Amino acid sequence: MRLIMANFETMFTKPLYTVAFGCAELSIRRGGIHKQYGRRQVEFIRGMATGFAAANRLFDLEKGFKSIKHMACYHRIAGSANHIKCSAPDRATARRLGYGQRMNTPSEKARHFPATARNRDVIADVLRRYLPATGTVLEIGSGSGEPSIYFAGLFPNLRWQPSDPDHLNLESIAAWREAAGTDNLCAPLPINASDVILPIDSADAMMCINVIHISPWDATEGLMRNAAKLLPAGAPLYLYGPYRIGGAHTASSNEAFDISLRSQNETWGVRDLEEVSAEAEKNGLDFIERIEMPSNNQSVIFRKTA
Repeated sequence: MRLIMANFETMFTKPLYTVAFGCAELSIRRGGIHKQYGRRQVEFIRGMATGFAAANRLFDLEKGFKSIKHMACYHRIAGSANHIKCSAPDRATARRLGYGQRMNTPSEKARHFPATARNRDVIADVLRRYLPATGTVLEIGSGSGEPSIYFAGLFPNLRWQPSDPDHLNLESIAAWREAAGTDNLCAPLPINASDVILPIDSADAMMCINVIHISPWDATEGLMRNAAKLLPAGAPLYLYGPYRIGGAHTASSNEAFDISLRSQNETWGVRDLEEVSAEAEKNGLDFIERIEMPSNNQSVIFRKTA
């Protein structure tokens, strides 16, 4: 089973695989599959369901994974689980469907995360309303560096400061920065959101995209603490990602995603927006606005109090 999962991760983008795995896991629990079969059979079913979800992009449980037809299919293959050699989906099919394809990158160190291109324009629309005209924007958890390149180009009067705790991401950011030659994009800094001592003294705005749900809670605590330390009065902190609202997920796909995250790391998970807001308020950051975004994500804006 570990081999199957490794194959999936090389063939499909990480976000695609993670949501597909979560959908499969949730459907198995709701269908009671895990109670009716042995571990080996359940692992086989989980692997097959994940591949089916990834290959067909069926992330809406209401339209696919709660159906009787799919549950019956799982039951049928369970009986053969001990006799079938598990394998990943056909690579030619994956390439034809466009999964896991790499774009042209400036070097082997430059990483490509497909979600960047899908959400960057809608995020930019919100940023235009809240970023200052000039100054430094500190980006926490810049990932591959592709968002940094894009936003630095959109906001040429701002000094864009990317950061990340992962050395591979830092190398990727540096590679993209060198290729782009963007004057207002700074060299990346090694920053973990929970760090107490930071290699930067101040910022005029801060942003953090798709980090809070894939990090321990102390990263959120550190993010708010450091925002209060670095930002001047009135400066914004922009967050983007999935959140639970009023204690409930905003979509079944987010619920599946949450299950998948917690199965990978018990300290991860989709956070309650109310808890995030309370942590911000504790550090002198006022909640300003929540904006619903595509794919069941949210833009959340806080502002440093005077």
